Order: sequence, then C-alpha cells, then structure tokens
Amino acid sequence: MGNADRPRRVVIVGSGLAGTATAVRLLRFAREPVQVVLLERRAEYRHAGVAYHRAGNPWHHVFNIQAGRMSMCREDVDDFMLWANDEADRTDWPPEWRDVMFTESGPAPRCVYPDYLAARLAQAAHDAAPGVELIEADGDAIDIHAHSHHVRVVVESLCLPSGAPALDRAVLDADHVVLATGLETRSPGFAAEVLDHPAFVRHPYSQPGLRRLQGARTDATVVVIGSLLSAYDVAGLLLRRGHTGTIHLVSRSGLALRPYPPDHQHRVLSLPPPDLGADTDAGADDLLRRLRQAWDAACRRVAAEFPDVAPAVVSERVAKAWEPYLPAILERIPSAELRALLDRYGSLIATLRIGAMAHITDPVHAAMGEGGRIVRSVGRSSRRVSSTPSGRGDWTTSALRCNQRNSGSTPPSYPSAEFRPYCSGTFGVSVSCHF
Repeated sequence: MGNADRPRRVVIVGSGLAGTATAVRLLRFAREPVQVVLLERRAEYRHAGVAYHRAGNPWHHVFNIQAGRMSMCREDVDDFMLWANDEADRTDWPPEWRDVMFTESGPAPRCVYPDYLAARLAQAAHDAAPGVELIEADGDAIDIHAHSHHVRVVVESLCLPSGAPALDRAVLDADHVVLATGLETRSPGFAAEVLDHPAFVRHPYSQPGLRRLQGARTDATVVVIGSLLSAYDVAGLLLRRGHTGTIHLVSRSGLALRPYPPDHQHRVLSLPPPDLGADTDAGADDLLRRLRQAWDAACRRVAAEFPDVAPAVVSERVAKAWEPYLPAILERIPSAELRALLDRYGSLIATLRIGAMAHITDPVHAAMGEGGRIVRSVGRSSRRVSSTPSGRGDWTTSALRCNQRNSGSTPPSYPSAEFRPYCSGTFGVSVSCHF
C-alpha cells in the first residue's frame, strides 16, 4: 500500500528470535519495495531477546535442545550448524568451544546465537531485491492505533540509524505491524513485597540473577517456581556447582521435560491438517475434543508410517507438522477462550512440542529420585510472600501432589526456604514464604 512519500512499511516490534526471523523472511521474499522497521526497546536484546542475550548466558550455558534444532529456517534445519562450523568468527571464543565441531544431536552455547541471527539478518538485507530496505531502530512501542488503511505506532525514545538525535516520542505510520515481543515476564503479584529482597531472583537469565544463583550457599533450600525449561536451567546450574540443599520445583502442572534419544535427528514430517469439522461456531470445549481426537489419530499415523521415529518424539513430529495449520485453527477460537485455553494447556503444549538434551535433563532427573535433592510439587497458594528480619523462614503451598519425596494429600511445608528463583514461563503459581 504505502503512500506517495514512502514505500509500504512493516513495523516489527521486538527483535529477538521471532522478530529477527520475521524480518529475514520479509527481506528474502519481498519482490516489491517495502521498508522493514525492526524496533527494539533494549539494545542488549537485539537479535537475542530474553533467552539468548549475552549478559545472561555464560559460555557453559548451552541450549536446552540440540544444535540441530536451532535453525531459524524451517526448510533448512542444518542452517545454524553450518553457520557455527563454517562461518562463525571464533576469535573470542573460549578454548573449550573454539575447536568444537558441532553436530545435530550435540550441545552448543547459547551466547553465540545472537551472532547467528545478526549474520542471517545482515545477509538477507544485503541480498534483498531493489527497494526492499531494513531499518533497525531503538525505541519502546507504547501504543498502536489502527485506522482503515494504516496503523500508527507510538514510540518512546525512538533512535534511528541515521544518527539523528533520539526523539522522546514519535509516531511511525505503517501498513502492517508484527508484534514479536515474546513471552513478557509476568509481574509476580504474590511476591510484590519481596521483589528487591536479595533471596528473590526474578530474572534468572540476567547478570544479577546469575550472580545470586552462583553465590547461593550450597546447602541452601531453594524454591523454583516453575518446572520446565527455565526451572531445569536453574536446577542444573545449582547442581553443577555441587548444591547439596533441597531444590523444590513448584508448578501448577507438575510436568517435567522429556529427554531426546541420544541419536535424535530433527525432521519435519508432512501430515495433513487436523480434521476439526466445518462447524466454526462450535465452542472451545467441543473444538478441544475434536482436536484431541485428531491429535491421537495423527500420533497413530506417525507411529505406523514412520517406524524409525522414536516413541519419545512422536508428539513433537506431529506438533511441528501441524504448525502451518495453526493460524486457521486459532481463528476459530474467540480471543478470551483462546487465552483461557493457553493458560490451562500452555505447559502441556510446550512439553509435547519440545524435549531437552540429556545434558540438561539427566542431572535434574537423577536428583528427583528417591532420596534426591529435587522435589517436584504440583500446587498453588492464594497467600503472599513476605519477609522477616531473619532472612529465612518457611515456605508453604497448597500442593495437590508431589513426587516420591512428598506424596499424599497433605499440603507440604518447605522449611528454611532461603533462596527463591522466579522462573517465569507460560504460567506462574502463587506461593507463601516467610524469609
């Protein structure tokens, strides 16, 4: 569309993995003039987001999944490995990684991912068709106004690469806006009174958060709110440091990560879309029932037609094969019902779609066994977290069930909860703790 003063413009809010990958796609496939504006409010998150920014990822912090799963290109699953092995500048890499030949099923350090995304973005901008332009801008999008033929994005502290002074507030006219803000950290209302307490870690991937985790006493009792990827990262970091105190993983789902088989290779299968019927007015519950039936049928089909697919990854194969069909499925669900479904099933969807490397899961699962140092509990509490001058105290939660070390219906009490990382993922739970 555009206008007489400018070509068509697409504003992408957020330049982590999703935003950068979207910009790369637009630059690669646009065949008419278009201006792609990639907007990021935090410079350190550009091409990295919360998950991969360098300050929160020391070199020993590897991907939860194999290097072969980290390609940003669905059609070229080896792209990240090719970059890491053949193109990456390893001059400043530490000795333990400098000469590594990365493999599809092996580990890779998270802190190199921003370089990969930046390289692919620069390449796409260089190879773009005439009139296709990339503009990387700093600024915080605080509001969006949709009009009949365009969208206005209100941006604070806008700084363009032209070198002009930053604008306190500006309006970007756009023909399309892509929100790629990722998983915003939820405000832990249950812990409002202790957000600044030295024993509470809200951002485990930040430098201050890592310093607090690495500085924790090895015999301290640690409570991690969450039980999936971020929780495994925290627990694994503590265990590698020789932690001997109890680590509690508390979540509403109680789900755990499944490890990939040692020889796992990433593949994207071609499967037909799920048959959900033509009734677009069906309620969420009925649609969910049909979706479950289609899911079970697809899993049986994969097991029958692809016998080389390990049972542990059948669900992942189905989830990846269905990704192109998701927009049409989601359009059938009203926004309010969709939000409720994601709140309820988000963690389950995550575990079906993705596993983790044995390097990540093995130490944590070993510590979950009888007499181990990790207790996984399912529950939530309506109480709040508060602090006392003692700096330590009791943690209680209305748990529904726990692992072997805490079984039964009695809500457990976790004494001396001295250290508390808050791992914000697709859910959070309310807890009560007296430091």
